[in-house]
Amino acid sequence: MLAEFDLIRRYFMSSQEASAASNGVTLGCGDDATLLLPQAGQQLAVSVDTSVVDVHFPREAPAFAVGHRALAVALSDLAAMGRHRAGA
Repeated sequence: MLAEFDLIRRYFMSSQEASAASNGVTLGCGDDATLLLPQAGQQLAVSVDTSVVDVHFPREAPAFAVGHRALAVALSDLAAMGRHRAGA
């Protein structure tokens, strides 16, 4: 079974690189988030993560704890994208 980043390279990187300039994507999959250019002078960071019961959190975890973990993961990804801000 391929690892996460091997899957990304195999199935997404070539198509991403081919169309990135024409579709407003400045940084595609394979990083913490994707950077889009919705309008000139703006960037939009999009982060999507999967959380699997009994892998990322125990089945009996309270909903609050699962939500807290999901928020922490998303905020971590978006914070990591700070290094990609325009002009940096």
